[in-house]
Amino acid sequence: MAAALYAGKTGAILLQGFHWTSNEHSWYRILAEMSGDIQAAGFDYVWFLPPSASADPHGYLPTEWYNLNSKYGTQDELKTAIAALRKGKRSVEAIADVVVNHRCGVKDWADFQNPHFAPDGTTDPKAIEEANRKAVVQEDEWKEAGGKPAGSSDTGEQFNGGRDLDHTNPLVQQAIIKWLQWLKKEIGFVGWRWDLVKGYHPRFVGLYNDATQPAISVAEFTDSEPLPLVDWINRTYGKPDVDGGPDRTGGKSCAFDFPTRGFLKRAFEQNNYELLKSVEGRCPGLIGHWPAMAMTFLDNHDTEPANHNDPYPTERVAAGYAYLLTHPGKPCVFWPHLFDRGQALRKTILSLIQLRRRARLHAESGVNIRLAQTDLYAAVIDDKIALKLGPAPWQPDGDDWQPALDGDDFAVWSR
Repeated sequence: MAAALYAGKTGAILLQGFHWTSNEHSWYRILAEMSGDIQAAGFDYVWFLPPSASADPHGYLPTEWYNLNSKYGTQDELKTAIAALRKGKRSVEAIADVVVNHRCGVKDWADFQNPHFAPDGTTDPKAIEEANRKAVVQEDEWKEAGGKPAGSSDTGEQFNGGRDLDHTNPLVQQAIIKWLQWLKKEIGFVGWRWDLVKGYHPRFVGLYNDATQPAISVAEFTDSEPLPLVDWINRTYGKPDVDGGPDRTGGKSCAFDFPTRGFLKRAFEQNNYELLKSVEGRCPGLIGHWPAMAMTFLDNHDTEPANHNDPYPTERVAAGYAYLLTHPGKPCVFWPHLFDRGQALRKTILSLIQLRRRARLHAESGVNIRLAQTDLYAAVIDDKIALKLGPAPWQPDGDDWQPALDGDDFAVWSR
């Protein structure tokens, strides 16, 4: 596989440090208070919420990028939380949720402020208004309401929740890069989680990452199959498409492994573990194609029960983490699973993290799938860890394997 950049530590484990209703709490204070527990758990990064002021309470319809007083707390409380995670024996770094596909005006459709999209130093209101119009793609729904978007055509899928930004516009690019650099230098973020990247061409994620040099970058590219994710990652590296083909020379961002989540979820729901082996004999998700760039997960703020959107089966969460935390990719643990679902699940997740650390499993660990049938999935990872899922009996061959952990329809061994 070609060169991969901004992929973070190969053994990284991420915590999604929020959930759908975090906006109902003083969340930055909670993160600061829980920083010791997060460090002790063994995480490398915490994915923070979108930091900017927003037209919605969750932060995904941003208005003023530099206004970091939100439903989650103040800018000072945000900086305190990030600093608290860095202190102590195990420093944990913060990743910002970056929403740049779209943006909302402060009082009107596209009266962008703090910052506007005119050149630095511009004070003339008409010049600012014109620059803001040129920052919005031609196809934006603002046009249907009588607005006058004056940007180029959209380079991705349209989104009706805000004004779709024109990423081909150099002034839009400069504003985004300048803001991200400020988030690193002034606030303390080290990396980016890119929201809704289907909305613009992947080369722009590569451009922004090159300009800001994040420790880790991970994108929300939703698809049920792994090859579109591989294609998207490749396209972050290259130039605009030529004759419909991307410049396949590497990748400049990880991506959340939605296919692995989907296959694992269906395997448990259908009690059919054949789904966990592809026809080529490997893991069926992104981890079977480009594990170094795969961020695996079970649930997030969009899928969780509170959002009523395709939640992972509650009774199989422990078994799901047994798969994620013994397999390649970079696992992402969801806050409610660790802190809000009881001590038994919390103990299981923490034990699996410790087991992964002791065995030195990492994003590119090798998987030998021994069996994948209706009632059983069995695999050996790096010849150090063995995993069984499903009701059928199985254990690894050899006397040197020791039971490490077990639960409903799963068991783990180590040696």
